[in-house]
Amino acid sequence: MRQHRWQDAAGLRHAISLQSYPLPPRPGEEIQTLCGEDLELTEQDFPQLPQYQRLKGTCFTCQAEWRARESLRPVP
Repeated sequence: MRQHRWQDAAGLRHAISLQSYPLPPRPGEEIQTLCGEDLELTEQDFPQLPQYQRLKGTCFTCQAEWRARESLRPVP
């Protein structure tokens, strides 16, 4: 069973804990990412909304932490 999900925020794709956020967050809510950042979500962070901004990179710190927590090998 998955323990984390990816959420666009602050121009990057960040990982968040499903234990902390069992329901998907909404615009205007603040999330804490696996990299330790507290970020407020905007309408630009949700692909379901017309204001969505595409082409976001992955937060490498979140990716490393996610891989460690999911017992996956690190990316070289």
